[in-house]
Amino acid sequence: MKNYAKYFMYLCMPIAITGMTLLFIPSTGLAAQQNGRQIDSNLKAKLPKYYPDSFMGQDIVTAVNPAKRTITFGSTAFAYGINTKVHTLSSNFASIQNLPVDTPVGFNFIVGDNNTYYLTEAWVLPAGSVRPH
Repeated sequence: MKNYAKYFMYLCMPIAITGMTLLFIPSTGLAAQQNGRQIDSNLKAKLPKYYPDSFMGQDIVTAVNPAKRTITFGSTAFAYGINTKVHTLSSNFASIQNLPVDTPVGFNFIVGDNNTYYLTEAWVLPAGSVRPH
């Protein structure tokens, strides 16, 4: 029950992204976290210990637009902000610049107003571990 309280508090905190304040709905965010795609055991063995057991999505970076603060995975664009966390195979803390085009990633996101996708966290995956969608 202690973990649920932690996630509840985290998900209920307002976060400013691109000038808007979003309020997370606990049941939606928590369900999405619990129902992410499990990582294949062969891939999990190649990942650092700070990587999670599942991601909401896995794809390849197809475009990055720093001027608009968007990154595209496959054909879906995600907005990102200063609170977006990025992790690489060699560092638990990195920047969005560590996600160039053709990088395979696992990621988590939220859906905001007007069905805008906001990237909350991304993990660089080993080359060849994700098939483009």
